[in-house]
Amino acid sequence: MNITCRPFENTDADDIIRIQNEWVKENITYGYCADSVDEIVNYDKEYFYLAVDNNRVIGYVTAEICINDGLGYMNVYPKGAQYLQVSDLYVCSDYRNNRIGEKLLSLVEEKAKENHVQHFYISSAAKDAEAVRRFYQRNGYQIWTTVFFK
Repeated sequence: MNITCRPFENTDADDIIRIQNEWVKENITYGYCADSVDEIVNYDKEYFYLAVDNNRVIGYVTAEICINDGLGYMNVYPKGAQYLQVSDLYVCSDYRNNRIGEKLLSLVEEKAKENHVQHFYISSAAKDAEAVRRFYQRNGYQIWTTVFFK
């Protein structure tokens, strides 16, 4: 393995579609479906990074900056505070447990810190909630809320 991370470029959109379809086939999250190329190229590119193994995209992270408007449920941050909301973090199954997800997460966090953002928010619809909880707690996140469904 020769894993490197780099920013997304529009020419990578087909690779993102390919691995999003892998994600769908894995059936590891509730309600997940692949995006279109148009949606992918419109992600916030400042917070869109890829993990690549010898020119093959094997993972990615997308995020965006949001502002707590004081409405709704985002009361964990002060009103008016900016926060980085991670939208997607995915690593192909053959590459997991190699700290690639941690590297991708770190890249968007560092970019946000450079832009003076101090708060970070992630939610997950993963079916293996315990594994997701361990991953994010290992990376310094705390559990804020829990949602159940039946």
